[in-house]
Amino acid sequence: MLIHVGMDTVKLKGLHFTSHLKAGDRVKVGDLILEFDLVEIRKAGYETITPVIVTNVDQYSELEPAGNQHKVVKEQELLYTVIV
Repeated sequence: MLIHVGMDTVKLKGLHFTSHLKAGDRVKVGDLILEFDLVEIRKAGYETITPVIVTNVDQYSELEPAGNQHKVVKEQELLYTVIV
């Protein structure tokens, strides 16, 4: 799964972001993945739209979107149901 917070925010070189995972880690519901400061990111002039992309969809028997694409998703709100 690829989660990219904001547009062109890579230019911030990690400023305003704290990662709680490393590549390859497995996550479960409720795990803290990333913290970021939306206010500071916006102050720095960056858009905060955050695409979430499942990059290995062929590895799952089912991937069901929760129906909330294109809206603001709240903390711990279901985004996808994935069945291996």
